[in-house]
Amino acid sequence: MINKELRNNWEQILKFNSTLNMTDKRKSPEKKVRIPLTPIQIDAELLYDLFESLYPVFINDQPNILDIIISDDGKIVKKIYLYETKQAGIHEEYEEIPIDTINNLNLTSLDSFENYDSIFNTIRSEVINLNNLRISSIRVFKLKAIDLINQYCQQLKIYSHKVFIKNLIELISFLFKEKLFFIYPEPNLYTFLKDLFNFCKNIKLQNIFSFLMDILPDGNFIFLINFKDSIFFLKITKNYISKEPEFSIEIIKPKKDISPGADLSKTQLLKEIKEKYNASCAYYLSLDDLKSFFSN
Repeated sequence: MINKELRNNWEQILKFNSTLNMTDKRKSPEKKVRIPLTPIQIDAELLYDLFESLYPVFINDQPNILDIIISDDGKIVKKIYLYETKQAGIHEEYEEIPIDTINNLNLTSLDSFENYDSIFNTIRSEVINLNNLRISSIRVFKLKAIDLINQYCQQLKIYSHKVFIKNLIELISFLFKEKLFFIYPEPNLYTFLKDLFNFCKNIKLQNIFSFLMDILPDGNFIFLINFKDSIFFLKITKNYISKEPEFSIEIIKPKKDISPGADLSKTQLLKEIKEKYNASCAYYLSLDDLKSFFSN
């Protein structure tokens, strides 16, 4: 049901998360995975740290999640996947549970976005009875959403980075517009995106993105992103491979820990990295400050 490439990459992430040495991460072997729904490679440990840091703020700060796939009319439950998470944001393993767990529940009312509390409480009670586990969040996908995600993923390997971002924006916009999935309780990020797409319902955000990429100067741009007392680099490169401008995104984890401090100021660090990567500009961003802004 789920695209093979997407599933294999996700299962690699789950396997890494479940085996990560929590007492000394430096002993964990280096492994590259893709950020889900993108062609962008990232160090698996860095992705783990980002999920651990950002997921509780933007999605859900409680453990245990239920994914439900339903028919487009909401009358039939197709699949149910239970993630028993030891900490919020860190998915390690999942199990498929019997669809008759909630198959008698009428989910047609999801289209009207009503009775969410009642539906959620009923589902949670059934899961507690079956698994003795209290879920904190449910994610519901209609079959059409799965089909669209699969179609998008089939071409992901051959997409340029510019095309993949345009198509991803278009995909997410359509999922919200057609109410093909929802998360409950509704997280901050979900609410933000829903309001954004509703506000811009007559505007194609992918076209705005294309315009911004067209006016972006040529060259390399480095963002030094600081979080949890460590740093990684987001490198954006724009050049002309043919007549059309193209750009690429690279996430780089330094071989050694570097961060602004007594021996190296932010300005000195930016200058050093700018020279090392032959960048046109270098910028500093703190994820901790960003988290504080959104959480408040």
